[in-house]
Amino acid sequence: MGMHRCWIASVLLAVACGHGWPSICRGELKPEEIAIIAVAGSSESQELARYYAEKRGVPTDQICSLDVTPGKNLSREEWETRVRPFLRNWLLKQGLEEKVRCFLTTYDVPLKIGRVPPEKFEGLVAYLRAEKESRIARIDEVLQEVEQLAGGKLPADRTALKSETELKMISRRMSDVFREARGRLAALRNKPDERKAAGDQYVKAIGRAGGLRHLIQFWSAEKVEDAARELELANHLERAKGRYQGLLEGRQVLGFLPESVERLEQMLTLVEASDGLLGSVVWIEERLALLKKNETAAAFDSELSLLFWPRYPLLRWVPNYLHHRYDNNPSQTARFTFMVARLEAPTLERCKAIIDESLEAERKGLQGKVYVDARGMKDAEQVQRGSYVEFDMSLRRWANLWTERAKLPVVINNKPGLFQEGECPDAALYCGWYSLAKYVDAFTFVPGAVAYHLASSEATTLRNPDSQVWCKRLLEDGVAATLGPTFEPYLIAFPLPHEFFTALGTGELTLVECYYRTKPLASWAMTLVGDPLYNPFRNHPVVDARSLPRKWQWITRMP
Repeated sequence: MGMHRCWIASVLLAVACGHGWPSICRGELKPEEIAIIAVAGSSESQELARYYAEKRGVPTDQICSLDVTPGKNLSREEWETRVRPFLRNWLLKQGLEEKVRCFLTTYDVPLKIGRVPPEKFEGLVAYLRAEKESRIARIDEVLQEVEQLAGGKLPADRTALKSETELKMISRRMSDVFREARGRLAALRNKPDERKAAGDQYVKAIGRAGGLRHLIQFWSAEKVEDAARELELANHLERAKGRYQGLLEGRQVLGFLPESVERLEQMLTLVEASDGLLGSVVWIEERLALLKKNETAAAFDSELSLLFWPRYPLLRWVPNYLHHRYDNNPSQTARFTFMVARLEAPTLERCKAIIDESLEAERKGLQGKVYVDARGMKDAEQVQRGSYVEFDMSLRRWANLWTERAKLPVVINNKPGLFQEGECPDAALYCGWYSLAKYVDAFTFVPGAVAYHLASSEATTLRNPDSQVWCKRLLEDGVAATLGPTFEPYLIAFPLPHEFFTALGTGELTLVECYYRTKPLASWAMTLVGDPLYNPFRNHPVVDARSLPRKWQWITRMP
């Protein structure tokens, strides 16, 4: 807990030194809470920014002109050393740091931010490899001690573990050595003093090799007949569980810090205590694999959300603390998280049409059919977060919930094949999966339609005329809002369809609020395309938010 408070204190210190924060996601987003980012050298971007500001009533002094190459993606260095500081300073100079809750990026603003150059990780890789070698040697020492416990002897053909020994071989030898030692301990039942001394060594070896996690498993399985010993064991177990939970919390806090040798050193201390030498070697191998894969790229909009965050890890993602799952356990970092949407389409004319169609749909209320394209997977009581089954179930949950409660007709395809050409007329809402970068022209969309497709590449471009990615083609085909990944996101990055669309259908939240209340991750791949203020059901809700079960209370703005 002390480390957690220290980290929060560093965040608050950053604010005190001049970095303000946006309000947490409460109360409907207002035009004056939006800052528009346009590209200084793009007449289309500047024109679109002014057009949106006029149509939505955003103050024109809240348009920021960014000096970047129109339409070109940014390198990580450009973002960190030039663009990010410029945007922070612009907000502060305009006095908007505590007013703006949402950014709107426009035509020609970069879509992606590149990876950290691999050479930046060379020191981390060298440190981890040395630690792996050292820890495997220490595991071998522990195993030698256990092999000699209770009268045991080292095998004549014994070979030492080496840094290149596969983990599964290390784990197998460890299991064999400890099992054989336990048998020798059992044979000392008539020599209580020897057995106790050897048993104490055995337990210490378990702690060194497997950490508190394995000690807890060992003590939980122990059977004793003596009442005093049973009480002692129960106390050991409870203390161990408390320490283990504390170690996990410490690891979680360290997970917020950027990659450095110091952070790795602290993390390995905690991992060794919780999971032992073997667990720390497993963790090192996982970290080396992540560094080699170097998944440090991000959608520009997703990184922009964290404009005022202090330094944070770039390997993969960080949590989106505006997600409703954090409502009962709020994080200070939620106050530093901006919502971000993008206005971009293959042409400037289509971008303007998105604004006009959104306004008209709000006035009239979005009407049409709901199309849900599931795959017919079998429901499961327990599902892994980000799994195929989870998203297939989410699509069916959406269809079932709306069939029971919504005022729009629902059409569900629950078969392995996708909706095909011409099968989806009068489409107001759509979600489905999985046709990778290959749009299926099944739809006739009504003006103001909202749709997204769950696949890995669907926002890699929004403008390439030859591309068939879903976001770009949906925009061309007439949707007013969509979302998708700018690179491989893994399914865990997508909002669950039943949550996103149900929030939208109540009219309680704007488009960008629905997105941020349901998207799990930040500093990652996803981007939202559409008018952030768009609320197609504000005046004509199709789902009564207050009639939903208690678990949906996050949708309504409670006082």
